[in-house]
Amino acid sequence: MGRVSAKVPIRKLIATDDVYDRGFHKGNPGGLDAVDADLAPANIADGVTIFGKLGILVSGSLAEDTTGSAETAETAGFAGGFWDSVQVNEETTLATVTPTFDASSMAVAVGHAGCAAATGNKLKVGLYMDGVKVAESGYVPAGVDTNIVLIGTKAMSGATVCKLTVDNPGGNSSLYGGVKETGSPMHWVIGVGSIKLV
Repeated sequence: MGRVSAKVPIRKLIATDDVYDRGFHKGNPGGLDAVDADLAPANIADGVTIFGKLGILVSGSLAEDTTGSAETAETAGFAGGFWDSVQVNEETTLATVTPTFDASSMAVAVGHAGCAAATGNKLKVGLYMDGVKVAESGYVPAGVDTNIVLIGTKAMSGATVCKLTVDNPGGNSSLYGGVKETGSPMHWVIGVGSIKLV
């Protein structure tokens, strides 16, 4: 039997065609993105990999969603300059706000507490978003006027409670909460804002 020869067709990829015929493919030293410049991370959805290219495209643009704030009354809940209702293993809400967030909003909350604790107290300030404690202070210093600022972020949706609290994991229950140890009262405040994809 004699030698049989056949010509194998040389094929190449074309950016405007999804046909991938059988045959000999010479390849391209520039890779697939040299065949089609649209094969780029900026054109592929974030988190999706196509032929080794990890996408970074996020659709939509950002817009302000909602804002809200609240503060304590100057003297509500105080007796003789002390916040005296935070018992051991209890938590008290000092400022709360309930904004209504668009679906899948990203929110940030900021809480401020101007306070001092009485000697022997073990009190902490907490920041909650939708029932989750997103930030917590160390123990409130005793006898020293202190500004505590807490910041937290969380994905939110719908009418959701954000609050600033003080809790007592142990020790005495009195706190110069929301007031200076001496002088004028200092409010406890919370502010919330969010952005959304549009």
